[in-house]
Amino acid sequence: MFCPGGGYSKVTIGKNNGENKAKHFLKMGFNVVVVLKYRLPDNRIVNSQEKVPLCDAQKALSIVHQKALSWSVNNNKIAVIGSSAGGHLAASLANFKDDIVAPNVKPEELEHAISILMYPVVSFNLPYRHRGSFKRLLGNKHQDQILLDYYSMENQVSETTPPTFIVHAEDDAGVVYQNSLMYCESLKKHGVKYKYVQLEKGGHGFGLNFEKTGVDWTEALGEWLHSETNLFSK
Repeated sequence: MFCPGGGYSKVTIGKNNGENKAKHFLKMGFNVVVVLKYRLPDNRIVNSQEKVPLCDAQKALSIVHQKALSWSVNNNKIAVIGSSAGGHLAASLANFKDDIVAPNVKPEELEHAISILMYPVVSFNLPYRHRGSFKRLLGNKHQDQILLDYYSMENQVSETTPPTFIVHAEDDAGVVYQNSLMYCESLKKHGVKYKYVQLEKGGHGFGLNFEKTGVDWTEALGEWLHSETNLFSK
């Protein structure tokens, strides 16, 4: 299941951010790719706006579990992929499995085998936070330190966080790569398997533009999936 980014101000679904990624992951060996179009946080129309994207992501993941048989999905081999703010949402799915905000969702329907995070927003605290995402998600609560800490994903990693692959570029001026380093430190601290690929170039939002990065980073992803996880094993 792929969670697009957009700084929690939009959902960047389109040919490059949805369709092309789906086709590429299918070629890598995934059976099904679901692209999530989640609602955006807006305190003018909902209460607790910070829970809305996670609510939709949890509901979508539960549907994947429920449709597993008809979609030829192995419930034990589900991957959640997220880019930029979608990476924050994917990490939220990985770490908030005990905080179910979606209606009629069972805990077992939030289980997934791995997370794949592309240039993810991780921290809502200075000095590395993305300047827009935390304000968009929290709205008029964006100065509430308790919420800033709670939604900083480096604080939420535990021993039950799924194995995680992360890719980030050193020259990312939008979401600085230290976000990923902080998350890796938390994964290491809690004994969670992870693979971090730091690219020399690519900026923010490079996706599958390998000319921009100078390297096909999904080759490292494929190697990790085969060697360190059982995702592609029979």
